[in-house]
Parts: sequence; C-alpha cells; structure tokens
Amino acid sequence: MNVIEYDGNKTIVELKSEIDSCHGTPIAELRILELAKHGSGIYIFYEMTDNKREYIYVGKATSQSLAQRIAIHFDTRDDPKVAFMSGIVRKVWKTLQAGLQQPPLIDAIAHMEKMGTSLILITFRDHKECARIARSLEKFLIDELKEQNTKLPKYNWRGGEAALPRDSPLKELIPI
Repeated sequence: MNVIEYDGNKTIVELKSEIDSCHGTPIAELRILELAKHGSGIYIFYEMTDNKREYIYVGKATSQSLAQRIAIHFDTRDDPKVAFMSGIVRKVWKTLQAGLQQPPLIDAIAHMEKMGTSLILITFRDHKECARIARSLEKFLIDELKEQNTKLPKYNWRGGEAALPRDSPLKELIPI
C-alpha cells in the first residue's frame, strides 16, 4: 500500500502533486491488517473515469483508526440510521441511478470496484500531530481537489471557508 507521509514543509500544491502521482490501492485489494499499520490520518477515495482520476471523497480518521474508519464506509446494512457511515456508497449509487429505487448496497460497492475506486492514505508521525491538524488539512484538500472534480462536492459536505495560499508551507497555514 502506497502511503504519503504528512510533511508540514510542503505547500498544498506540492502535496496535491504527490497525491496526483500516488498509485492508490484498489478497494478490492484493501486489507484491514495493512490499514491497521498506519493508525490515524487522512484518506482519499478516487475512481478512474475515461482514464482520468476523479477524486470522490476526502475523509479523516482521528478518533478512530484508519482501519475502523475506512471499513465502516462499506457497511451494507439497509438502514441508514444504523449504517450511517456508508453514505459515500449510498451517494455513489444515487448519482448513478438518478432516482431509481436503490438495490442492495453491495451492488453499489461492486460498481465502485468496477470503476477502479482506489484509496490513498496520508499518515502522520504521531497521533497527537494528526489530531491537531487533520481537520484543517482535510478541508484544504477538499477545496484543492474539488476544483478539478465534479463528484467531490457531491460526496463531501465539508469544506474550507477561505482559499488556501498555495505557495506557503502547510505548517504555516494550519493552526497548532
């Protein structure tokens, strides 16, 4: 599994370039034990559309491990009150079906697999560092990635309020 380690000396442009060139792990190849090695961090789902990478979701795992947080996105129980974190799968399906009755969520996950949906991780040296900056970094990444993607704004409800200075080191932009 390819992983990007957070470096506060990089600019958002440099981090985005690293994300764009990182070969993610296809969801069909995800392993809980591999995710468990990385503790907490930021995760990004993308799919391939017409040989172009389309970012579809940016999330963070700070109070849960990456293994817990990512796995719960694939909960296939039908009741959204119980399987509330499977929202990304539900939103993918609604976008695809445009109002048709929703079949079992496992079909939506199969479609995500067919579309080449993959995962990129951004990890941190320690949990305290992650907890301190993950929310801000998540918002910055949503804003940066949604400029080139049509799906990200549909699936991510969070976003920053202000444009990010693109040439400043991240450690100067994220409050400690």
